[in-house]
Amino acid sequence: MRRMTACALALCVFLCGSAKAAPATLMWAQDGGSVLAAQDGKDTTAWTGKPGVRLTLWSEQPMRALCLRWMVLPEEPRFAALVEGVWTDVPAPGARELWHLRLPLPEGATMVRVQDGAALGVSEMVPLYEDDPAQQAFAPPAEQADILIFAAHPDDDLLYFGGTIPLYARERGYAVQTVFLTNPSRLRLSEALAGQWTAGGAHCPVFGPFSDRRTFTAQECAADWGREKALAYLVENLRRFRPQAVLSHDPKGEYGHGAHMLLAQLLPEAAEAAADPSAYPDSAGVFGAWDTPKLYLHLYERNRIVMDWSVALPSMGGRTAIEVAREAYKCHVSQQGAGMDVRDRGIYSSTKFGLVRTSVGPDKLGGDFLENIPGKGSAP
Repeated sequence: MRRMTACALALCVFLCGSAKAAPATLMWAQDGGSVLAAQDGKDTTAWTGKPGVRLTLWSEQPMRALCLRWMVLPEEPRFAALVEGVWTDVPAPGARELWHLRLPLPEGATMVRVQDGAALGVSEMVPLYEDDPAQQAFAPPAEQADILIFAAHPDDDLLYFGGTIPLYARERGYAVQTVFLTNPSRLRLSEALAGQWTAGGAHCPVFGPFSDRRTFTAQECAADWGREKALAYLVENLRRFRPQAVLSHDPKGEYGHGAHMLLAQLLPEAAEAAADPSAYPDSAGVFGAWDTPKLYLHLYERNRIVMDWSVALPSMGGRTAIEVAREAYKCHVSQQGAGMDVRDRGIYSSTKFGLVRTSVGPDKLGGDFLENIPGKGSAP
């Protein structure tokens, strides 16, 4: 076995004496440096290394899985496990898009190596010795979404789209994909992932490149983000995820947020452009064109439907979709105390939507985002 650095020995003492860390584990980096931050229980701290550097974790007890939380998404992540003295590559499909990765390990694995072709940033690196359902195990972003939620900020997916994730993703097993337009802090990113996991989300959400700055009009937000850049981003994600139904914000911005307003303004235009192979040829060349069957906006005043989030969900232990969404919103710890909650009545009710665009006909029954989608939703 490789000789341990002073850093590794210090970490062994730290971990063996810590109730929070797994027993008899230690880590070291190829080029030394402090690695304590990768097991301090905080997503906001991290061990970072140069391109190609290795971070290694060793355990006296064989591990079943390794939970990784990235500070920076890897570009070329590679993993290997030591089993009975032999290093074996461990495949991790989709790892470069999973902020929180649960890596299953071959039986008998006592060491794990992690490296990346780019600079490596690991917020948490925790071994699992038995199954732990509390540890997030997202699938990569959906290859094709039944429902695609465009939310301006982390927590909007729950506040304004209510029980969508519990009902459609967990209870009915549909592919529900969320795209957050803004690039949040590491804290808010972690809260968003915890909220999605608690709500029953299966696919890791995508976080966009745009700033999280309070604006009061769509025009102000368009100037901040770049209207053309934002429109191209929406078109690209419509083509990438090929959704049956799209959900997004109130044209009035719910409580008057310019980013919400801009999304509501741009999405009908983006849906038209996504269906035109000559528009935005870069994303068309990668994903092809896509004609979105249904587009809903929160609180839109025409072609109204009202969702029922009060139905008990067997998959959630009999809790209702609104109850699950409210519990998930509590994961956004930094946002508590602002007077916001997931509501099913009142001015910002998460139950009210309007159908803006359809290629499958109008809703007649209502109460189902996938109505008229063959093999998916209700039909009159």
